Amino acid sequence: MVTTSCTTGLRVLELGSGLSGALAGMILSDNGAEVLKISHPEGDPWRGHPGALSWNRGKRHHLADLTTPHDAQTVRNLAAKADVLLASWEPGRAERFGLDFASLSPIAPQLVFCEITGFGSSGPYAEVPGYDGLVAARAGRMHEFSTLEGGTRPTYAAVPVASYGAAHLALQGSLAALIQRTTTGLGQRVQASLLQALTVYDMSHWYPGASRSLRFDDMPDHGYLPACTRDGHWVQFAQRSPKQLSAMLRNLGLEETISNDPRFTDTPRFTRSDDARALRDLILLRMREKTLEEWTRTFDADSDMSVVPFLGPGEVSQHPQFVHNGDVIRRSDSELGWIEELGPLADFSETPAQPGPPDTTSPTPIENAGWQSLPDTETPQKISDPASPNGRVLDGVTVLELSTWIATPTAATLFAELGAKVIKIEPLTGDPIRQYPGVHFKTTQGKQSLTVDLKSEEGRKILHQLVREADVLLHNYRPGVPERLGMDPATLHSINPGLVYVYGASFGSTGPFSSKTAYHPTFGALCGGVVKQMGAGRLPSDDTSMDLDCLRETSIALAASNESNPDFNAGIASTTSALMALFHRTRSQQGQTVETRMLCSNAYANWADFVRFPGSPPPAMTDSRRLGLGTLYRLYETAEGWIFLACPTPREFERLCRALSRPQWISDPRFEKPSNSLELATELEALFIEKSADTWEQELLSHGVGCVRADQGPVASFVLDSPFAREAGMVTDVEHPEIGRYPRYGPPVFLSRDCARMDTSHHAGAHNLRLLAELGYDADHIEKLENSGVIRSPEAPIATD
Repeated sequence: MVTTSCTTGLRVLELGSGLSGALAGMILSDNGAEVLKISHPEGDPWRGHPGALSWNRGKRHHLADLTTPHDAQTVRNLAAKADVLLASWEPGRAERFGLDFASLSPIAPQLVFCEITGFGSSGPYAEVPGYDGLVAARAGRMHEFSTLEGGTRPTYAAVPVASYGAAHLALQGSLAALIQRTTTGLGQRVQASLLQALTVYDMSHWYPGASRSLRFDDMPDHGYLPACTRDGHWVQFAQRSPKQLSAMLRNLGLEETISNDPRFTDTPRFTRSDDARALRDLILLRMREKTLEEWTRTFDADSDMSVVPFLGPGEVSQHPQFVHNGDVIRRSDSELGWIEELGPLADFSETPAQPGPPDTTSPTPIENAGWQSLPDTETPQKISDPASPNGRVLDGVTVLELSTWIATPTAATLFAELGAKVIKIEPLTGDPIRQYPGVHFKTTQGKQSLTVDLKSEEGRKILHQLVREADVLLHNYRPGVPERLGMDPATLHSINPGLVYVYGASFGSTGPFSSKTAYHPTFGALCGGVVKQMGAGRLPSDDTSMDLDCLRETSIALAASNESNPDFNAGIASTTSALMALFHRTRSQQGQTVETRMLCSNAYANWADFVRFPGSPPPAMTDSRRLGLGTLYRLYETAEGWIFLACPTPREFERLCRALSRPQWISDPRFEKPSNSLELATELEALFIEKSADTWEQELLSHGVGCVRADQGPVASFVLDSPFAREAGMVTDVEHPEIGRYPRYGPPVFLSRDCARMDTSHHAGAHNLRLLAELGYDADHIEKLENSGVIRSPEAPIATD
């Protein structure tokens, strides 16, 4: 029996190299698409990366020299048969080969042409190579991590969230375009960039009135405290709510001590930093009284406790929940013997993913691609005007969001950014993230808000009425809660069989950790990102003797390393998975249940750490100085400021040598393996200190060498204050009913047939009247619902059309 996956039947052409395009192509391949990867005859420079074995799995790999008319025409002919073209090239290259959207659309009107760049297709950095490190450095992400060095210098950003995020945004734009194509019959141009991906991850520096300054004050967050056990194991607490924090203090045996000490009467919201630090010291010292095994027994007995160990890169693959989920797969291979790698991104109840074999065979000539004799891609006739100036790509799609905090709400926000009607169904008091002024803008903007008590029969009736007309439902409740609220898959699919029901889980719906609460620090700790961010040897070993000063210093550094990227890694994966299921539904009318997991999504963001085979190298680790991943991919100090250098391939190294007037380095036997040469690093350090960061950026970029200034930021300053970003559409202005007009980030991905109209945030319950009226409730009925506590409208002004 042939099993259909979400993207079965799609033909995808993948051009260029780099993580983003490869990962996007892999996810499409895993889910049924036929992916042809085209590389230069000299080979893909990323092919030697251990992760490439997995990124390129399931694809057919061919070679083409696009500088020759024959190969260029052959690839154009393949594009005419394709549904999607993924191009990971610098701007202008596709045009040189006649493989840009303008050249292809006349012969392939059905084609969704998706390009992935570093900084976008225009502006002063458009031609900078799209390395994650270069974008993270210039945009300000490495500046944001300068908190690890007391603000004295930038720090390498270890988790490649820009590349990971760009892969998903490319997929989301392409899938949305394919969904729109089912009614228009036409493809379109999709533009994703690593820079736009970073704007998705910015939670706190961009909103109206937000400070752009980094936080250096030592005001500990006790619910998110890293601590060390007696036997030297560091663990991460994730006790966000007051109830969870009380459970933490109770299990530590500190509840009575704290209640009797006047310094701690403000717990958890301290007004004096000295008191907050004193409580941290108590917790750190108490944790040193027992071993990890002893504390684990105590914590596991309380469902309100969420405590996990800090693991190194890839180590979570042995975690019992990871194994239970099947998030890592091991397969035999004729070339390698065996390979261990991550499994599918999500679980689909009706269209399971089917990862193909690893990429261990040699690429073949382009003539063997095999699409030339296939019929053209089938697309419907045009039945609507795709060029409507006010149209959104997901017009007509309705998404219901029942989630709190950051991860799953981010997934719904990304739907709203593509034009879907998103209804955020909140408890009567609103999503708890709303208690943080401004911060909640990220997860509430572009949505309509309905506050309703789902524990009431009338509240569940309202939900079920909304479900009848919905296309997608997203939630992040723990297992058992949906059944109690009448919103489990069986109940909702009995109301709307075509519903795409998405569970954005923490650990999963079943398994030993399924009932555990979790927040972003949980998966930063488990999936290895924090240990990589700390740098090699920075985490004290198990047998290290640690006094209170050492405990404090390490705890502070771990907390600074464990920033919020795990939430966004998870949310962005949920959007991609939901869109794949929605695309399948447009072709089959079939709804289904989809499960994504923060545990798996954050492993995906660290993908290369999970690829193992006989003789495979250990996962790459940030160096002990937190500068980068080797001599040719790291930070360097200059006469004024810092730069990030990225030229890891042989061709790029030669270019660097010539740009520095050091051609002799190319053949210098000391630098036979330049990426690992400490002698070369010493030479470069001495050279770069002679000029300023701005000078080096200008000089080296003019020679095609990847080098940018790295000590400015944060990301919000680089994007919101840059004229080129506004001109490119990465910044737009919106109107808030109370704040007035303010700038915000533009769409995270551009589509040529989308007007990209962005919206602001609204108060909880701001759309109660409108939404209930749409369901047929009259004013008297709505007033009764209000008086009986089923709904709660805001005291602040409600949203208007």
